[in-house]
Amino acid sequence: MAAGQASFNVFTFALSRGPESLEVHQNDVQIAFWPPETDVRYLVTGALNSCTAVAIISPTAGILAHIAPLPDGTTMIEPGTNPGPAHVISLLQRLAALFVANRDEFNPRETWVIAGVWNNRPSMDDGIRLTNGVLGQLGLTPSWRSYSVIPPRGQRAEGQTSVVVHAYQEGVMPRVYVNNTLRTS
Repeated sequence: MAAGQASFNVFTFALSRGPESLEVHQNDVQIAFWPPETDVRYLVTGALNSCTAVAIISPTAGILAHIAPLPDGTTMIEPGTNPGPAHVISLLQRLAALFVANRDEFNPRETWVIAGVWNNRPSMDDGIRLTNGVLGQLGLTPSWRSYSVIPPRGQRAEGQTSVVVHAYQEGVMPRVYVNNTLRTS
């Protein structure tokens, strides 16, 4: 690449695709059916910083979850309480319900978990254990990937801490990008 030339940003490109793109916001779970059933070719989530993403993919559909450590709007945690595990379980239950309702669309070996790492440790220890347990109960064998959590007040480049699932060709396993880097072929 020539000096001064910006690298291709698959995250920004995917978001710009209008009806071809389905964005999964924080604390949400979505399913997309690829062409020819719909026009959607991208499942996209960003700003994961310390969150976990779970992607279950196939040549015909994809499920993507963006799981934050705490529910939206949590500003204070009462001493002796931890709302995180119940929150993670509720999102994993939504993911499980979508998977079970559409099980015939998926291959158990094509499950991806993308977890944040902070100081060489998963940023959501409880969430990772819960995720592993639920996926195991569903008979899914995930491939684990990680991304580095941005420090507080750190600058996040566009597409950093993002996941993009791209159904680039009908009938072919989608590509998975983490932080704008292809993690599958």
